[in-house]
Amino acid sequence: MTNQSHIQAKITELRSLRDGWKDEIPATPVHAVWGYKCTNGWFQSWYAQLSILKRHGLLLYHLEQRWVDFRSRYQERQNTDVDTREGFLVKREDVDFGNQMISDVIESLENRLQQQEY
Repeated sequence: MTNQSHIQAKITELRSLRDGWKDEIPATPVHAVWGYKCTNGWFQSWYAQLSILKRHGLLLYHLEQRWVDFRSRYQERQNTDVDTREGFLVKREDVDFGNQMISDVIESLENRLQQQEY
């Protein structure tokens, strides 16, 4: 796979994570239901995509730092902010951050593709 096609594939995967999962946070926790962004599965999926981009040198440093900072805060909350009945609950700001992070990474990858065309 060429670098351009690899980048385009990652853009497609990230768009799917941003646009193909539900933003809503149901009143009842949905810990293992696929398709909701308020599950650990969604966070792990985009974490994995960013890890791959980082390994290939395709994640800009300032985006990597935002991701690392968020991940640290998120994991800290996961360990301490537990509802005794239902477990850790994802907050609207977590989903909003993930959506924005994905959008910013897509934009940086699209810019890289445009630069490679010249």
